[in-house]
Amino acid sequence: MGKLKNKIAVITGSGRGIGRATAELFAKEGCKVVAVSRTEKELKELEEKTKNYQGKIYPFKADITLKEEVDKIFDYVENKFKRLDILINNAGITYPGSIFDMDPDKFLYCLKLNIWSAFLCTQRAVRIMAKEGKGKIINVGSVCSHWAGYGSAGHYIASKYGLKGFTEAVMREMQDKGLNISVGMVCPGIVDTTLTNPKGEIRENWLKPETIAEAIFFAVTNPENVNVYDIIIFPNWQKVW
Repeated sequence: MGKLKNKIAVITGSGRGIGRATAELFAKEGCKVVAVSRTEKELKELEEKTKNYQGKIYPFKADITLKEEVDKIFDYVENKFKRLDILINNAGITYPGSIFDMDPDKFLYCLKLNIWSAFLCTQRAVRIMAKEGKGKIINVGSVCSHWAGYGSAGHYIASKYGLKGFTEAVMREMQDKGLNISVGMVCPGIVDTTLTNPKGEIRENWLKPETIAEAIFFAVTNPENVNVYDIIIFPNWQKVW
């Protein structure tokens, strides 16, 4: 316990699923977590559940597809903590749909939340981290960052492929600038969350959010000079390519 004692983290999509599991784990390990979600009720539940943990949850309600709201998050971090150690770009969405009838507005919103918001958060994060010359950024991708896996309108797959390219580009820029800021990905297969299992049916052979949280925790607790670039994790039964 305590591997993240006094570390400062921002985790998007903390209200449920992978983000919530990661926020809980980080708080157990002593981290001060700015937990971001659009749903205040879920954030309050998270704060209450973790109130006796070694770390602390700082709930922050925001829509991270809007630059002005992202700025509010990171202004808060700078003013309160004066630094940022970890950013987890986790928030994401998908919609069922075929290329024949996908709503263009849903396609665009998927790109905005899954990759545009990661850009907005990462831009602010690296500006803060650069002052200390170090930090850890993990983008939650998908096995669909590597293989399409199935046919569809392509909105989710396009966003996750794009996130992979964005991750590599930012990592290489941090190297070029001589900054000790690690930038990597965790790419899960099918995970039992409200996004993939909205009816809450029993999915015993799916990944659990806590499993992905452990992978994220592994990535950010490596030494400062180590970059864990890409963890691909899926259940043995899932054919991902």
